[in-house]
Amino acid sequence: MVIYISGKIGDKGVTDAVRRKFRRAEDFLKKRGFTVINPTDEVINKKIVIAAEAHLEVRQKLSQFRGIECRSDIYDCILMEDMGIISMCDAVYMLEDYKYSPGAMAEYEYAKATKKQILLQRESDAYLHIAWVFERMVMTGQPPREYFRNPRNIATFEFVHNHLSEYYLPIV
Repeated sequence: MVIYISGKIGDKGVTDAVRRKFRRAEDFLKKRGFTVINPTDEVINKKIVIAAEAHLEVRQKLSQFRGIECRSDIYDCILMEDMGIISMCDAVYMLEDYKYSPGAMAEYEYAKATKKQILLQRESDAYLHIAWVFERMVMTGQPPREYFRNPRNIATFEFVHNHLSEYYLPIV
């Protein structure tokens, strides 16, 4: 399984502290047998930035050609490149600080929209995500039937309890 790591990088770009945080998650996931895409890895990050710069240049030229204002910046293009990488992965591992980053939140929403498996570092985030999965199953008419056979069951609680290990993967 190929997993992309997503988390807050910040306005200052990839600092040593950010790189260490992502590297710790990468080491943790590799020890469990996963193939890991770490966007802060120097080689990968350099390729993402080069591709994003080319993407931005194309957008700017197209906007001049069409006579419209280009509202994109390098961060928009980096995010688009990241989403392209996510599209090639099986899962996304969300670091505990992802909610404090608009880019990581966009990656989370993209992963949900494209039905990627989402693993979360923080337990409370995993519970919320499982509740969203359960709600989506009910809304689309695909609820797990066994949870509704006994009317005394609290369906959401059982679903969350039974599926927590699928989504919660803390770094220990």
